[in-house]
Amino acid sequence: MRPKLAARAVVDALLAPPVNHPRTLQMPIQQRAIKRHAFQRAAFEAAFETRPRVISVVGTKGKGSVSELLRSALGPKVGCFTSPHLHGCRERIRVGAEPISVEALRRNGEKALDLARKLEADEWGCVFFDRLLATALLHFGEEACPRLVLEAGVGGVHDSTNFFTDQELELAVITSISLDHTALLGDTLTEIATNKAGVMRPKTKAVTPSTQPPEALEALQSEADRVGAELVVVDCSGTSEEPSTKRENRLLAAKACSLLNVEADFSSSRWPARFEEIRVHGRLVIVDAAHNGDSVAKFLEAAHMKFPSTKFTVVFGCGAEKEGLEAMVDAVRPFESNVVCVEAGSSFADRPLPPSKRGEPAQLLAARVGANAAVASSVAAALSHSAGPVLVCGSVYVAGEAREWCVAEDPACLPADDWARTLRDDLL
Repeated sequence: MRPKLAARAVVDALLAPPVNHPRTLQMPIQQRAIKRHAFQRAAFEAAFETRPRVISVVGTKGKGSVSELLRSALGPKVGCFTSPHLHGCRERIRVGAEPISVEALRRNGEKALDLARKLEADEWGCVFFDRLLATALLHFGEEACPRLVLEAGVGGVHDSTNFFTDQELELAVITSISLDHTALLGDTLTEIATNKAGVMRPKTKAVTPSTQPPEALEALQSEADRVGAELVVVDCSGTSEEPSTKRENRLLAAKACSLLNVEADFSSSRWPARFEEIRVHGRLVIVDAAHNGDSVAKFLEAAHMKFPSTKFTVVFGCGAEKEGLEAMVDAVRPFESNVVCVEAGSSFADRPLPPSKRGEPAQLLAARVGANAAVASSVAAALSHSAGPVLVCGSVYVAGEAREWCVAEDPACLPADDWARTLRDDLL
């Protein structure tokens, strides 16, 4: 019998880059999706004797927030899988409010790796998202979760989370759609919406906000009609003091709860780095994981609407391969004299980004933003050397680094059990 791997070794194997990157394979995306779904079905069927009901959450923006709101309302036995993570991969896999334990991650991660080897998953370009989802399903089976909230990674129809049968899907939630991942999903909102609508199933309901772009809403309705699903459009018009994205996500989750016959009690929701206001020794730092052009623009607009007379410094960094890089740059360019560019993953030399990720160098990013944009050696340096209130955006990794700087600088600024303290992968 092969000896047990240590937790650190399991996590390293789960997060490792693919042996064969999907971009290098001569495999149609539809064929690869069949392989991905077969891998997840194998994990799912090995995990559960009694199959749970699935709530599938897809979209471009707000997927994680809506998933977390649903998790908080659905009670202590719901299994919730989200991505990406701010501080450590245990964030992605939770039963109720509890992140997967180190031992459960080691145990089920090792099972997922064994299953991947058995099914020769490297042949079709198995990536860390696939491995972590299989790990989550195995964990949810151990915990006998009756319901699962599964946040899609990219798209819908070909996404690894789209493995469930017509009978297993209880509800689909399709959050705000905008241009992103166009190389995989298509160059238009119609194509992207059609891809995401691939999670719909006959005789089931799907909810989506009324604020969708008209062409996206039309494509979703067309697919619902074709499949035989019912599209429920949630009225998200109107205004309130909270940022429009937060309001939209809350209304969408509330309607989903109504359709699931559960109370929309979101009081235990915990989803950091979404217009998160942190006071560091009294200094305002607003951290947001916005990482496409539309999200960054809405974040900056919301901050200046809520604090109209405040002059913010914008700390901005993003991934080098990020498809929406130019759109994000366009969003921050009007503030270029107050923008400090950083490289994602630069704050902690002993904790680089996952092997498949690479930050855009700060100098190159500043050159894109404009001549007046400044450069800092890291997120930590940018926050330490900036005076006054700060907005942080552009990357989930940059948001995570900012939160960890905040709690290191002022331990009282975040709760004692905050993920920035407890769920970092380097604590394994």
